[in-house]
Amino acid sequence: MLYQTTVGSSSTDYIFPGGMRIGKVTWTTSSYYQTDALGSTRLVTSSSGRVLFAEKEKCKRLETAIDILTEKANRTKQELQSES
Repeated sequence: MLYQTTVGSSSTDYIFPGGMRIGKVTWTTSSYYQTDALGSTRLVTSSSGRVLFAEKEKCKRLETAIDILTEKANRTKQELQSES
């Protein structure tokens, strides 16, 4: 199955053989989707093989953001406790 979207003069084709998205093609680029056994996207690569998205990288960025926020919250808590 092929699904096409158009925004302005740009169109994007999505490729869904057997109902699973495996590719995206625009005028200038192609992307390939690798999924896990449940169909969740785990990796997206360009036609040259460059990684455009990896689930592990997303998780690592989220963990880093949580660590930063936790550190800020702890400093704020310590500052409030020292004021009282």
